[in-house]
Amino acid sequence: MLEKFTQAVRQVITVKLAPRGHTGESFLLRIMAIDYDVILQELGQFGTYQKYIYILFGYMGFVLSLNAMSYVFTAGDLRYRCHIEECDKPGTEFQPAWLKNAVPMEYQKEEVVPSRCYRYQQANSTLMEHDNSSCPSAWFLNSTERCYHWVYEGPEETILSEWDLACDEVGWRLSLVGTVHAIAYLLSVPIVGYISDRFGRRNALLVTLILSTVVGVARSFAQSYVQFIILEGLSVLIGSGAYATTFILALEMVGADKRVMGGTIIHLMDALGFASLGVLAWLIPNWRTLIQVMHITGIFFVAYFWFLPESVRWLLVKGRFQEAKEIIFEIARINKVNLSEATLNELDDSKFIPVKNIADDDEETLLGSLREVFRSRILLLRLLNCCFCWATNTFVYYGLALNSVYLGGNKYVNYILTTLIDLPGFTLSYVAMNTIGRKRTIAASLVAAGLACLAFICVPPDMPGFILTLFLLGKLAISVSFSTLYAFTAEIFPTSIRNSLLGTCSMVGRIGTILATQTPSLGRYMGALPPILFGTVSIIGGVLALYFPETKGTKLPDSVKASMELSSNCEHH
Repeated sequence: MLEKFTQAVRQVITVKLAPRGHTGESFLLRIMAIDYDVILQELGQFGTYQKYIYILFGYMGFVLSLNAMSYVFTAGDLRYRCHIEECDKPGTEFQPAWLKNAVPMEYQKEEVVPSRCYRYQQANSTLMEHDNSSCPSAWFLNSTERCYHWVYEGPEETILSEWDLACDEVGWRLSLVGTVHAIAYLLSVPIVGYISDRFGRRNALLVTLILSTVVGVARSFAQSYVQFIILEGLSVLIGSGAYATTFILALEMVGADKRVMGGTIIHLMDALGFASLGVLAWLIPNWRTLIQVMHITGIFFVAYFWFLPESVRWLLVKGRFQEAKEIIFEIARINKVNLSEATLNELDDSKFIPVKNIADDDEETLLGSLREVFRSRILLLRLLNCCFCWATNTFVYYGLALNSVYLGGNKYVNYILTTLIDLPGFTLSYVAMNTIGRKRTIAASLVAAGLACLAFICVPPDMPGFILTLFLLGKLAISVSFSTLYAFTAEIFPTSIRNSLLGTCSMVGRIGTILATQTPSLGRYMGALPPILFGTVSIIGGVLALYFPETKGTKLPDSVKASMELSSNCEHH
């Protein structure tokens, strides 16, 4: 199959791409001769130039993560009770002494709280006119009725209090925000991935980031729930694919020995972004102001058009040699490196093929590579396994983060701790990937996360400290797996379709995120159900991860053939 594919590629190059005066054979060899990994050994795999660029990447990762789970707080649940018109006066506290006379009390999580949606029916109004005491029980009957106005506890304002999305009849609209967010992400990643592979990493990245910033700010001015959720989906649809593109571009700029470190830097900034969201939400109780503060950080992306370069690997694969050469020389200048005669000869202008003949056939080359993936049993099974692994990681990772605000205690502290645990998790991922390898790290961490989640259901509710500890251990383990998976996915597919297939895996993975947004609702009916689901899926994913190839110490594959040569023994059976 590979021989036939090679022959087909040679025919396409000979007939359609080779310029006058060049044979198709020499043209093919010219493309394959430039090995950017070898050039990076001279330039420095992580020199001054890459460090400068990684500051830009780090800020992008921080901003994207800051906005990635904003709906946890903008569409967050609040404590509320029925508004008692005959008793509540301006300045009345949330739970006054007379409340038990007017509202039935309920038992929730070992705490007695007023009913959210029901109040006692009003007694004879004549009695109330002649009684000036503070809402005595005589004013109310024992029968209850549904209420349609509410009092909210504390200064926090979310879309729940903005548009009274209270009680079971409309409460599902809060969960729908997270679901729309996840579906929009699912659609965004492959679209942006294709654009990135077709037109360049840099352009796709910056255009989507700037547009999503504009739409995100517009969301803060929504005048209805429908407007809000449309703008929520549109903002995510435009901008969410930027994270995968950021990650790909970052990894393609460093050498094989520094890819793990590069990925870890991006993930550490992610964790700081997630944690900063919790801090900002704690400090800014108004959802409109919170959104504006989060998205205003994106205005600096306009300056990236002057500072962020295109991926040299992408330029070489697309045949845009002159542009690649200029960036290579710029890296050498900033890293203070003198290129060898062999490299200078390799980059000789006279040996470059005109760019226009290659660019015209970009789409056919991309589609041809995708067809070859689906013809290969090894690559197809790898892609399917990768998609399931992504769905598992997103389901558990985001599921734990979403449910952290429903643990006992301060929800902001719980969320911040749950996100900050990613910092040691991503650091541990870096160490593990460089010692035991990629696939063993993914497999072991998934199984560990699963065991922690299953153990969670065995702890009695009167041990909140132990519950939080197991919760954080599960989040630590899944953060190790998720961090490794991002770098690993970028290493097992060829350059021409790397971003598209990473986008595909991430897109399918968002099915896990969609399901995760519903786990808080499941927990209200059966508290043990979410951790059971998290634990079971994690262990299954850990076993399947053993069927991946190992990529530790390998070069990024630039062709389908090179990608297939990564195959593990398990993939052949």
